[in-house]
Amino acid sequence: MMAFLASNIAVIIIVGLIGCVKVGEAVNPGLKVRITQVGLNFAEKSLVDNLGRKIAGTHIDDQHGTADVGIGKIDYDITNLQITAFNRPQSHMSVLPGSGLGWRTSGGHIQLHGDWRYKSRGWIKISDHGSFDISVDGIDFQLAVGLGKDFNGRPSIAVRQCNAGLGSVRVTLHGGASWLYNLFRGSIERPIKEKVSSLLCPAARKEIDNNAERHLANLKVTTKVGNDLELDYRLIQPPQFHTGYVESFHKGLLRWTTDKTDPPVEAPDMPEIASSTRMVYVQMSEYVMNTAGYVLHKHGLLRYYLTSIDVPEDQRHYFKTSCEGEKTCMGRIVPQVGEKFPNCTVSMDLRTTEPPTLSVTAGKISGHFRGDMRFYVKHPEQPKNIYVFTALSTLNVSLNISVRGDNLAANVGPSRIQFDVKDSTIGPITVCQRVFPLVA
Repeated sequence: MMAFLASNIAVIIIVGLIGCVKVGEAVNPGLKVRITQVGLNFAEKSLVDNLGRKIAGTHIDDQHGTADVGIGKIDYDITNLQITAFNRPQSHMSVLPGSGLGWRTSGGHIQLHGDWRYKSRGWIKISDHGSFDISVDGIDFQLAVGLGKDFNGRPSIAVRQCNAGLGSVRVTLHGGASWLYNLFRGSIERPIKEKVSSLLCPAARKEIDNNAERHLANLKVTTKVGNDLELDYRLIQPPQFHTGYVESFHKGLLRWTTDKTDPPVEAPDMPEIASSTRMVYVQMSEYVMNTAGYVLHKHGLLRYYLTSIDVPEDQRHYFKTSCEGEKTCMGRIVPQVGEKFPNCTVSMDLRTTEPPTLSVTAGKISGHFRGDMRFYVKHPEQPKNIYVFTALSTLNVSLNISVRGDNLAANVGPSRIQFDVKDSTIGPITVCQRVFPLVA
């Protein structure tokens, strides 16, 4: 019973920590997570506090059995067993460099209350009943576990070292002839202490090496993103343990839910995380978004029908075939459109011709998009839009990133779109503004 309680303290903390370090297979990771000592301290305190709230008042299954007490055999029942108090021990969780995680606790205290009853089997019938209190002090536990990766990219766990002991066990019986039994409680307490102490580490090993490992073997390593994509975050290598922090390395790619083939996108090297003052750091490379771009393009989802109502009102002049004053309009960019279809509006069917890509450098995110822009004119006397021409468009955008205190700041750099006419129903097209500002 005490072995179960003590071992589960360790199991809940270690398994809870692993839940924070879910990890994900490429040569380089797409995602990297660093949990620092600050994060471990927070996790350990939160988990032990939560454990204390859950343990207090917990009922333990009734115990029934037979024992040989020297003068014959007796049948006994221990019922209504309940934990009445749990005092938070001194506890510390740390990273064991190159090895795993360590958890050490000392000074733990648990109190239990229950009822007892026994009846002899001999020809002389003896029976008695009452209640009891058990107080266990000085629960010391030292555990070292290793975290690894199984063949499916899920985390694995195993106990590498365990030491445990109890300071004291005090049993007080009430009711019946308890005044007599209590005279011999030292004979009761010593075997309980020795037995429970010897069971703590085997119980912890069983809970972690068997139960926790079985739980981890069934963890999800993918999750759906929308209706058609899934994020694969399985481990690509075992976690690494350094002084003051642990790092995990995830696959970090997006794929089509019905296609398990990895996109042919290369994951770049990821720079080292420079700090360990926060609890958790999550690092994502452009690999994640580039795999998404490849899959979305492959399955024809990077397509959008753009009209003037999709942009701010002060930029709708770009969609007009006749210009107002000095404002730029489609009739000025492509004069043939303005001449053939005056006082009309245009719309665009946008679709990529190759997967879009992102690149991340120090303080900057750059995007490259290439695709067809099919232009249509909405004529007031025609029920359907009139196809005019198709342009192969290249869009390059940039985003400048900076950190100001605790805030992340960003501003859009020069973003321009260039297009080359591929097909036209109004004859050769002269583009007066071959490169023009991006409508955004």
